[in-house]
Amino acid sequence: MEWTCTHLRYLLAIYTLSQKAPNVGAAAVARALGVSCPSVTRMLGILTQRGLLERERYGKIHLTDQGLVLARTFSRKVALVTERLPRMELALTEEELRQAACLLAAALPDHVADAAPIPPPTPPTESTAVPPPPSDPASDPGGPGSGPGRTPASSPSE
Repeated sequence: MEWTCTHLRYLLAIYTLSQKAPNVGAAAVARALGVSCPSVTRMLGILTQRGLLERERYGKIHLTDQGLVLARTFSRKVALVTERLPRMELALTEEELRQAACLLAAALPDHVADAAPIPPPTPPTESTAVPPPPSDPASDPGGPGSGPGRTPASSPSE
């Protein structure tokens, strides 16, 4: 099954929040991602249907074994990209670096995370754990308007 960057961001947010407190709720996920509670509720339904989450009474959310493996793998890929991307000297802000790291990590095959030496993750703060989803749905690798070779429009060169 293919996972979009948005799916993976939600899993990473839940994984990160669960490292701080065992009982994660939808409101905490919404705050961590900077999205609305209805958006979180919809995505939690999708992730639950796909077998990545279990939702308990009173809104408690837990990753299933499959969800935990996927979140840990994505976390390792994000850490790898976050550690190596600055070497390209792209003059990114911290927020841009986090967003780029999530987008690139979502596109990397799992074997990259298994084979590459990855530095230990830096404990994220609640406000910097996971970048908010892009405001433009077309910018999500799994969203509408995406696909191989899709690049932003540019002016024609002569």
